[in-house]
Amino acid sequence: MYIAVFKNNGKDYLRLMESYRTKSANGKVSIRKRIIHNIGPLSKFDDGEPNFLERLRESFRLGNPIIPELEEYTGKKPPIEKYTIRLQEGDPECVGHPRLYSHVFLDKLLDELGLKYFFSSYKGFSKIEYDVLNFARLLIYGRILNPDSKMATLEQNDDYYTPILKNFNPYNVYDTLDFIYANKEKIIRRMNTSLVKKWHRNPEIIFYDVTNFFFEIEEPDEDLFDEDGNEVAKGFRKMGVSKENRKQPIVQMGLFMDDQGLPISIESFPGNTLDCNTFKPAISKSIDGLDYARFIMIADRGMCNYQNVYHLLDQNNGYILAKSLRKSAADEQEWAYSDDDFTEVGKDFKYKSRIMKRTVKDANGKKRTITENVIVYWSRSFYERDLHENASFLETLWNCQEMCSRRIPKILDRQESGGVMSQPG
Repeated sequence: MYIAVFKNNGKDYLRLMESYRTKSANGKVSIRKRIIHNIGPLSKFDDGEPNFLERLRESFRLGNPIIPELEEYTGKKPPIEKYTIRLQEGDPECVGHPRLYSHVFLDKLLDELGLKYFFSSYKGFSKIEYDVLNFARLLIYGRILNPDSKMATLEQNDDYYTPILKNFNPYNVYDTLDFIYANKEKIIRRMNTSLVKKWHRNPEIIFYDVTNFFFEIEEPDEDLFDEDGNEVAKGFRKMGVSKENRKQPIVQMGLFMDDQGLPISIESFPGNTLDCNTFKPAISKSIDGLDYARFIMIADRGMCNYQNVYHLLDQNNGYILAKSLRKSAADEQEWAYSDDDFTEVGKDFKYKSRIMKRTVKDANGKKRTITENVIVYWSRSFYERDLHENASFLETLWNCQEMCSRRIPKILDRQESGGVMSQPG
């Protein structure tokens, strides 16, 4: 392997290349080249000293490259990191500091996800003058270890054994948030690529659900309109159905997750957006562009919208959706509640299924026929859980029934004896 230089838009970039031999069908041997790793712009790594490129190539040949990220390609095992800690008896750190060294582990995770390289390379490409990488590190580590406001998170900088930021303008934290928001899709793609390569992510099953979070403000955000009455910007914090039954403005959040429980992507929506209306824009923006093989989407009944179903089918994907029997058609309820055709699995579980064809409208209003395998099941554990959750309600119904059974005969007795007064005619 060797380090090569190539130009892109007039700028010098570095690549790690490899030459290899190949034999054609007629037995002729030829030498070809392939890219092993795109290092980045030369200007990002050049230390300003003479003959940087020659020194870089020589350091790589000797197994100790100037650019640390090339160490894994030298064939040498990375050196073991050693830390020397000096503590004096009576120091608070002797008792234990919850976050003193924890960033060492989180920093490795950030590197494995490709985010350290991402933030560093974008600083090299653009004219960003502040330390976007270390601002992002501090925000991420603070969110995991000790969630707080953005400014309070910056104050945690000195809590780490080695402070993450040095000589910084605290207001650049808001510039970092703008940068992350503007590059959200690229960040998600970078993490997904790293998970596919290093953790063999191959999501055959994807889960989707919606939640919301409230804001302690009195009034929701207003929509903005121009002079002609056209909507310019839609307010985000709106009154909606809060998961916590709060009477405050909320924001909806949709989360995609793989079968290992790892998040794939999130999208946010105004608080008055119905759950089912978040699905199509969220999957179009987050999942369709990740070049996944065919997958099965699993979601609850809030996503049971056939416009969403057709979007999945048109992308050659499948789905499993939960659906309420109470909101199903009468013939479906009759079939589901019937004791016929169930297959029992032991004494505590049974199920049955049937193939159904439905004619529904897609997003364009066109009628299309869809074939589904409908499954219903009964589980003793679910049955007993429902009984427990509804015990107080069932007890109230029973008490009402008992009360009515005692009062109705007394009312009838009073009517027969003339005890009930009637309006004069």
